[in-house]
Amino acid sequence: MILQESKVALMGKRKYTDIVINGVTYADVDVAAAALSVHPVSIRQHIRNGTLHRACRGLSGSDPMPVRVRGNLFDRPAQAAAHYDVCIDHVYRHIAAGAPDRIGLDNERGQYRAKAVTIGPVSFRSRAEASRKLGLGKDYVSRAMTRNSKRMLETVIAAAMRYAETEGTVS
Repeated sequence: MILQESKVALMGKRKYTDIVINGVTYADVDVAAAALSVHPVSIRQHIRNGTLHRACRGLSGSDPMPVRVRGNLFDRPAQAAAHYDVCIDHVYRHIAAGAPDRIGLDNERGQYRAKAVTIGPVSFRSRAEASRKLGLGKDYVSRAMTRNSKRMLETVIAAAMRYAETEGTVS
């Protein structure tokens, strides 16, 4: 019974009062909506989302969110994603994890069991890294070495020679 009595006591009372939008205080949602020529539902939605500073300004989409990655400052996460050639979800995931400096860096998982490999004049930390840097398919170097396929190994060596010429790094 107490729960029902408290509901009855709240009926008819305004949930949102003394609303401040862009420096102007309004008595309630209906007054604010009438003054700003919008629907009251729009004002309530902004209150729930905590975005009253954007109410009735014609702004759509997400708020600008500056992102600093290893000293580089970007206005939006999309700019950081484009700069580091990663998906925007990658940027948000690292920001949420508290590690924005890891954006765009290689994944370190599995490196404890990685096998260093030297192909022609270049060395790589692992076969997977060699496949990526040589522009071959996923695990191509590993499959070529496991199968000991002459044709696949020739492809890997040719790619390594091209890589050495373009990168100019010889180990």
